[in-house]
Amino acid sequence: MDGEIRNTFKQITSKKPEKALSDRLILHLGVFIEKRRINRRITFTSLGAFGIIASAPALYYSGSALIQSEFFQYLSLLLSDGKMVLSNIGDYAQIMLESVPFMSMLGLFVGILVAIISIRISLIQIYGQRKLIQI
Repeated sequence: MDGEIRNTFKQITSKKPEKALSDRLILHLGVFIEKRRINRRITFTSLGAFGIIASAPALYYSGSALIQSEFFQYLSLLLSDGKMVLSNIGDYAQIMLESVPFMSMLGLFVGILVAIISIRISLIQIYGQRKLIQI
């Protein structure tokens, strides 16, 4: 049985693809890869722009939330009565952490982080890893 299968496969003549076909295939793959590269650049650049644009309202919101909180009043307490604050540094640190509006600052941080990461990826796509390290 094994010999019959070998003989069957020996009798099959395989044709090699034509040179024109392989050239067209390689050209098509090159065009496909370049289109994919361009789409990645556009995607990550637009994502970076979106991160920067989204950071503007987040900056406004976190700034207004920081002003409305009592953070600056507690900070001025440090400057006006430093000895009293230093004697109760644990309680003061806890009050300072409770007064900071973390959720609004988190929105700002996420927007900036998305912008930085996507711009870095788009720069890697454009210039390559080696040139980016040299910049």
